[in-house]
Amino acid sequence: MANISGILSQAAASGNVKPSAIYLDVKNIIGVILAPKGYQLTNAELASQASVIAALQADINNASKSARLYPIFGFEQIQDGSEDITVQTTSIGSRHVVREGYNDWKFEFFTGGQSLLTNLRKFNKQSTAHDFFFIDAGGRIIGMIAKDSTGNTILQAIPCDGGFFWAHPFKMNDGSKLAQYMMQFVFAPKYINELLNYVELTNYDLPTTLIGLEDVNLTGIADAATSGSYDIVPQTPTGIYLAANYQTALLQNGAWSAINVNGIPSPGTITPTPATTGGTLAAGTYYYKVTALNAQGETLASPEANATTTGSTGSVALAWAAVTGATSYKVYRGSSAGGENVYYTTVTNSYTDTGSAGVAGTVPTVNTTGGGTIAVSGVTAKGDGQTIIIALNKSDANYPSVAGYQVAINLVNPTALAALATPLIGFESTGPVSIVKN
Repeated sequence: MANISGILSQAAASGNVKPSAIYLDVKNIIGVILAPKGYQLTNAELASQASVIAALQADINNASKSARLYPIFGFEQIQDGSEDITVQTTSIGSRHVVREGYNDWKFEFFTGGQSLLTNLRKFNKQSTAHDFFFIDAGGRIIGMIAKDSTGNTILQAIPCDGGFFWAHPFKMNDGSKLAQYMMQFVFAPKYINELLNYVELTNYDLPTTLIGLEDVNLTGIADAATSGSYDIVPQTPTGIYLAANYQTALLQNGAWSAINVNGIPSPGTITPTPATTGGTLAAGTYYYKVTALNAQGETLASPEANATTTGSTGSVALAWAAVTGATSYKVYRGSSAGGENVYYTTVTNSYTDTGSAGVAGTVPTVNTTGGGTIAVSGVTAKGDGQTIIIALNKSDANYPSVAGYQVAINLVNPTALAALATPLIGFESTGPVSIVKN
């Protein structure tokens, strides 16, 4: 059999890309990268081996799952079940090729076992959303040839059009062999024949360089002994604690985010003081409610208050307790109980209604002030090999001021993790953990 590395090493100096001149042997495939539909490595990204790696790793860590790359390694047992061509024999004895059969490759893997298979099966039936690159033992990322808008040759992921990829259900260990975990790729043969293209990355060990993301489950409690501190346990779905092996990366403030789930509270009781002067309010009874606002939105309304004026030059002075975290207030007025239909805005916790025209509007039915970011002021290890202590800045305007309100703590998105002083590459939280403020 021909020496695969002898032919593949002829990669072009400009971008290390060489179309077509490749001897591809299925048994040398060690992994695959699932990619968004139509994914391409651009001419600039193909300028050097380092730029290819940087582009791939950035998209592996993409905060958007629909734009993310998913590298899978550890392929061992290979089965090539590709179809033969279909040939028709006519009545006069001539023979014609009707169609080419599809490539049908199955790869067995052991590393990751059931845990990896469970995640891979989430991609079943997603052939319309994902394409793929194959990775061989010589450090080549194999795809198809494409051209950019200026005519440069670039590398594109292999489409599943007309085919599929599928993670099979596992087969039990029968005593004579290990449990079987299998992934299958079916695709048109033209993509690895006349359209074949690849990039050669001989300076890198791809399985240890292109690190895919792993889910992380977070659990946590408020540390009653220290107000503003929260115990967080980051753990993989298979039960591996991250605090022991990734402590340096996890103990960075930038690795964590926190938000105020519930927002700020509604204003309390309004104290109205009517006057016969100072405004243009006609004689009558007026009803008021107040809401608080922050950068995220507006709270529910305060309890209703009312005041009665006499004469035609009346006014009503209103006062209420300041709400921590509020940047302004809306004062709603109506002429009947529950009928507030205009509002006025003030940046202080008082307002005098002189009867001027307000802005049409009714009191909100949902508190939309939640979601404000709370600054992380410190991260320490608890010392048990499992727990990280997150300290939040209690002076932050978004820190909850009400007992029973919640903070949501999470690992920051994968792209931000990769950019930290000590990168925490390979992990993505399955979601924030919400903890009641202490």
